[in-house]
Amino acid sequence: MMKTGYSRFPSVFAIAEYNGEIIAAGNYGGIGQANLIARWDGSTWHPFSTGSYSGTIRDLAVYNGSLYAVGNIQQLGGAAILDIGRWDGSSWFPVCSLSLGLSQLFAAEVFTNELYIGGYFSSLNGSPMYNMAKFDGTTWSSVGGGVIGDVIKLYADTVNNRLYTCGNIVSVNGGATPCPSNVAYWDGVTWTPVGNGPALYHEAVFVFKNQLYIGTNWPTAQITNSGDSIYGIARWDGTDWKPLGKGMKYIDTNGTVYPASVHAFALLNNELVVGGGFTHAGDTAANRIASWDYTPVSLNELSNQSEKIKIIPNPFSQTAVVQIPETWQKHLPCNFKMHDSSGKTVFQTKATTLEFLISKKKLQPGLYLYKLTLGNAEIGTGKVIIE
Repeated sequence: MMKTGYSRFPSVFAIAEYNGEIIAAGNYGGIGQANLIARWDGSTWHPFSTGSYSGTIRDLAVYNGSLYAVGNIQQLGGAAILDIGRWDGSSWFPVCSLSLGLSQLFAAEVFTNELYIGGYFSSLNGSPMYNMAKFDGTTWSSVGGGVIGDVIKLYADTVNNRLYTCGNIVSVNGGATPCPSNVAYWDGVTWTPVGNGPALYHEAVFVFKNQLYIGTNWPTAQITNSGDSIYGIARWDGTDWKPLGKGMKYIDTNGTVYPASVHAFALLNNELVVGGGFTHAGDTAANRIASWDYTPVSLNELSNQSEKIKIIPNPFSQTAVVQIPETWQKHLPCNFKMHDSSGKTVFQTKATTLEFLISKKKLQPGLYLYKLTLGNAEIGTGKVIIE
């Protein structure tokens, strides 16, 4: 599913596949004479159903054979619906009751056979639930004590069994754990923040090649803890947020350059497809949509960053040899660790010789950060790619 962010213009905010058809939803009124939501049968757009529609649909999710729509909704197909509705194949039905007032929903995602919703609310069906809730088909419940701050996007990383969320998130675990970069993941038991700042004003989140990517929406470049400038899009390298190439730009008719927003991610032909409010992807002209060709040999930033440590081969598919220079003999034994895109340690061993073997084992293809440490001191770092 591709998800998009906020727009004050007629826009499609979410696309999903349901019963063999493409469903598009948002705040528009001009696709196949549909209002808010339409279906594509392979050749023609049709109104999704009869009846009146009002409000804005922000996201769609398919769960247990039904289509769920969330947003700032008042009516779906003539049925009175507050923010979330369920389509059973023939009619729309209300799903639950959120806190009254300014509450609304922005995101819906299926994770570990449960439906998760996110937005801005303080209760659901009369029970305290803060900005996130999950549904097992029968009962709604809180998610790890809730999230403090608006939940704008949800993304299920089924490979690593994590549900990522981003938005204006100040803290997680019911407020007990600060979330400096406004992004965190839920593993089914607890919340874990990703990054130690800066606040990145997220619009989208996605995992590609085992790396976490975020789309942002801010009128100036955002400076990371490492001093890098983020223009609309960034990736997490296990330690800090990094720019993706030269980022996304909007260049107006006067030639003035602005950081541009990224609202959507998708995967097509092993490439990361990005959508947003940009006119250029790096230095290349791009009309609101572009793709990132992930070819390890073509990305300088993915090459081994250490001139002293060698990993042969790199990339590797089964096993590789780590070679430490003879001048480092005095540092042995030292610790070798590999981290995934969220900073989690996925492999570690004690290096007692100048050469040792590392194996893919159960690791997924993608980019990993490795570190050599002696006690609390970091003596060498680099990156390794598993094919």
